[in-house]
Parts: sequence; C-alpha cells; structure tokens
Amino acid sequence: MESVSAYDAELFRSICEIVPNLSVRYLTSRDHCSESRLEWVKGIFEQVEVYDLISQDTYAVSLARGRYDVLIVGVNDAGRIAKFGRSNGVALARRMTFALMDQSDPARRARVLGAGFDDVFDLVRTSRDEAIIRIAAVCRRYRLAAAQEDLYRARSELIKVLTNHQKVSPQEVQILMVLYERIGNPVSYAKLTFAASRGNDIISRDNLKVQISNLRKKLESSLSIRSISGFGYMLVRTSINEQQ
Repeated sequence: MESVSAYDAELFRSICEIVPNLSVRYLTSRDHCSESRLEWVKGIFEQVEVYDLISQDTYAVSLARGRYDVLIVGVNDAGRIAKFGRSNGVALARRMTFALMDQSDPARRARVLGAGFDDVFDLVRTSRDEAIIRIAAVCRRYRLAAAQEDLYRARSELIKVLTNHQKVSPQEVQILMVLYERIGNPVSYAKLTFAASRGNDIISRDNLKVQISNLRKKLESSLSIRSISGFGYMLVRTSINEQQ
C-alpha cells in the first residue's frame, strides 16, 4: 500500500507541475470583470486562446482550430454557463471543463456543476496555488479513466486472440484472464470461482467446471487448460506434437 500511495503522490505532483503547460480555450463574456478573469486565467496557464462566449456557437468548443486540453468559461451568470455546458455536453464529454465566476455562492456553483462542469472557481476566493491543485486533481482523474479504457481495450483484444474471436461470457473472461496472468502455474479452484463470481453470487465448483469446459472449446490451438487434481487448473502452451 505504501508503494502505491507513494506512486500516486508522485503522479499528482508531476501533474501539478504540468498544469501551467496545458493548452486552454477560454470563453468569456464582456462585462466589468472580464479583464480580471482573463488575468486570473493567464496567471495560471501559459497557452490560452480567448473566444467570446456565444451560446449557440459550437465552433469554439470543436477541434476544428486545433487540439486543446482545457475549456474554461468565464461568466458570472450561472444559468448561462449551465445552458452552455448542457448544449455542448457531447463535444466536451472527454475534455476538462471549468467555470470561472466572481463572487459566486454555493447555489450558483452547484448549478454549474450539475450541468457537467468539473469544477467552478471563484475569481476572488480561489488563489493560483489552490486552482492548480484542484485542476491537477481533475486531470489525474481523467488520466486514470483514460488508462482504464486503454486497459479494457487491450484486454478485449487479448481475449479475442486467445479465443479465436469466439463469443465468451463475462465469467469466462474473468476465468481466462486469471489463468493467463499465471500461465504455466496452477490456479486454485477458490481463486477462479472468486474471479468468476459477481458480488455475493458465488459460483459453485460444478459451475466452474462448466465454464472451464466451454473455454477449452474456444481456446486457440496453442493453448490448453489442464486440470490439477485436488487443486485447480493451469493454462499452458501446447507443443506442436500435442496439437497434432
């Protein structure tokens, strides 16, 4: 646990360091605080593109003019920010989005967060250091989510290869992944039944045998599942002679 925590802390520190280098697309209204808000944004980020906020304009949030990491909407009208967030939800689904307001209150911030924004900053109350820490926390969350998606895609592709692109059940996937991670080593009945179970619905030993039997029929020819009497199963690579 300590090593995981240390890694997580180091990851967070590294993200804090790169926050100023994130590319920002800043949308703003023209009011008495517009210059102060822009100064606040430029005090944190080095790469800032500034656009006027136009409610029905989707061009400013698209990638047509290039890639950007963060979208910030600088307006003091919570209703207008919320409407913008909802109307552009699809385009901003995987992009960090923040709102910058002045003299905001909890109800107005909650309204903006409810429209899908990741965080709301107050021009007066939020210091540069606090903003960087909060942005880094959101950035870390996005990175972890992206890593999970990459892992899921890689796992899905691996399962397709191992089973000759045949359809496999969620339970079979869990069993095969546990066996594959320990290929060449026995895996106990208990570990395999636990992997294939969902919540409190623990599968039986007989059910596990059925899942293993199904997997054996689907595995590509260079792999096989061997029974380890009284213990469990083992995934092994078969020799050319065994395949014949």
